[in-house]
Amino acid sequence: MPSTATPVLTATGPYGLVLPDLDDVRESVCRVDPDGEAAWTGVLARAGLSGAETDRDSLERALRALEERSPVGALCARALRIRLNSYDHLAHAQALVRSTA
Repeated sequence: MPSTATPVLTATGPYGLVLPDLDDVRESVCRVDPDGEAAWTGVLARAGLSGAETDRDSLERALRALEERSPVGALCARALRIRLNSYDHLAHAQALVRSTA
């Protein structure tokens, strides 16, 4: 029998998800690169960012720069894109569900 429970929603986003941001990109870079801070500085320079940006375009630019950095960077960028796409799809689904309720 399918669950009839209402999903828990928080102020963070659909179904409690948090939209990835540059801090998430930085954390990923620092976790996988032995010289994490220098690698992060390189990603920012390649993307033309300061690291303080909060807009979606800057996030996309950082992900592209991370993809170009190395195969491991490309995997990190892919994982963050999966989070970003999941957030977008669930936000859309949530809006649809709420509009029919």
